[in-house]
Amino acid sequence: MARLPQELRALPPGPSRQSSSPRWLAWTAFASVSVFWGTTAPAIRYAVGYFPPLELAGLRFAIASFVILSALALLRRLPQSLGRACRSVVPGAAALALSNALVTFGFQRVQSGPGALLLATTAMNIALWDALWPGSPRLPSPSLGLGLLLGLLGVVVLLGDRAGGGHSDVLGYALLLASSMSWGLGSVWQARRPSGLDAITTSGLQMAMASAALLLTSLLSGETFAWPHTLGPWAAMGFLVVTGSLIAFVAYHYILAHLSTALVGLYTYLNPLAATLAGAACLGERVGPRFFAAASLILGAVALVQLSERRRRAAVSSNG
Repeated sequence: MARLPQELRALPPGPSRQSSSPRWLAWTAFASVSVFWGTTAPAIRYAVGYFPPLELAGLRFAIASFVILSALALLRRLPQSLGRACRSVVPGAAALALSNALVTFGFQRVQSGPGALLLATTAMNIALWDALWPGSPRLPSPSLGLGLLLGLLGVVVLLGDRAGGGHSDVLGYALLLASSMSWGLGSVWQARRPSGLDAITTSGLQMAMASAALLLTSLLSGETFAWPHTLGPWAAMGFLVVTGSLIAFVAYHYILAHLSTALVGLYTYLNPLAATLAGAACLGERVGPRFFAAASLILGAVALVQLSERRRRAAVSSNG
């Protein structure tokens, strides 16, 4: 799904960060992020019909973190002090747990395309939280304010769409917007308190901590442990683990090193398209004209905010 993690903020603007790696490999990685993080939306929507929401998110991250941390252990690349390392990634882990819990509950009510479209507002939320952070030298810019208003208008238009259940989806939309806001806050929080760990280790530890929190909450909330006896739900779980948490994550960090930040940010526009097409093909979902009108407003708002951010970073760089 559309996510704009904190690493984008730490990278300088300007020309693409090239290396001797072939160009086609970077674009293949970009396509993987654009497609796989979009198609997680219908996969979650399908799997949550068989797994309780908190259990689904917790199991997904437990499996993915086990793979990553086991590989790091075999390569002897785990931090010497795991306790200190875990404490350093608490903000990101908390955001990961909360935002994905809200996502799984939200996709019980909202179709894949509109849901992924709402999650594309994460880029706007990161910019907003960064401007509002205590002690931040930045003030919300007019472009940011206009972008937020356009995004809000897009959400209002989306709420009027009857394609996915009409007003019964209002709670689902609210949960997905809350997920986007919580991930944006956690991203800014973690960026202002960097862990000092490499990206793969950070991801593995964050997913391990998030899975523990989610599974414990699932147990305490009384969710009934589900063990589906058909292949479909487990295939969806495997898809989420392999494509969403492993392949797309590795590909994302690869394109961060080989493409410009402006190009990397374009995946947020492609995720809703991938989610909509996958939802229509796999789940028989349908979208109406209001969805496309809302998409124009929301993605236009994201583009406006990102343009404002690029101009600000370029100005800071030229003055520096």
